[in-house]
Amino acid sequence: MSARVFTAFIPDALKWKLRKWVWMRLNPSWTLKSGLVIRVLNYNDWMIYNDIFVDGEYDVPLKRLLEKSTPATARILDLGANVGFFTLRVADAFLQRGRSGFELLMIEGSPSTYAELLQRLSVNNDLLSGKIRALHGLAGERSGEALIAESPSHGENTILSGSGGRKKRVPFIDLDQLVTDWNRIDLLKCDIEGAEELFLRNYASLCEKTDSAVFEFHHQQCDIPECRRLLGKAGLTNHLLLREFGQYSVEFFWRD
Repeated sequence: MSARVFTAFIPDALKWKLRKWVWMRLNPSWTLKSGLVIRVLNYNDWMIYNDIFVDGEYDVPLKRLLEKSTPATARILDLGANVGFFTLRVADAFLQRGRSGFELLMIEGSPSTYAELLQRLSVNNDLLSGKIRALHGLAGERSGEALIAESPSHGENTILSGSGGRKKRVPFIDLDQLVTDWNRIDLLKCDIEGAEELFLRNYASLCEKTDSAVFEFHHQQCDIPECRRLLGKAGLTNHLLLREFGQYSVEFFWRD
């Protein structure tokens, strides 16, 4: 019996557990030139790591952030922080250039992913202390709460109806109140698994003080032309498609 035929009889839940066990046993990690440590603990990690660190999915927005005339402290808001690879990519780029003037605020809605995020950040606490803050909560509505479905693939946790997985109730964070002391947001990254349009409809004022933004859009859950219109209305009129794959796209927006 071939391995493919054999694995066909293994329940998906057990497959995820076996894969997790293998990755945890391997415990692969890498120290970047900045001194930050990256850990890849499952297959989903591996895919996200390659998207961000190998293929450079966010390198165009990051290059603009580094090259533009920034204030003493560049402020970056990461919505849907997951296990922190985007934040670590940004921090690595600043630290490699000897620039310590950056502040990163991360929002993650999944309770289990948030716990993993804190653990990964703790490994790099010496380099990131005082520069990074992570909060647990949902982005989209201004108040209230919602059920988030937690998938074995932590890149697919979502509040959208019809999603499977274990559901946990999590409060929304009022993002305007959270960044009330920020006059500008130099870079906004938004990957909240289909709730991007909800965020844009509720946070026009936040987008109006954002210099540049990168969104991963989920085409089956969002009206993409409407999302682009809302960003343009907020002054983010320049647009570049960074990557398109299946029903997803990564798109960069910035103001003149």
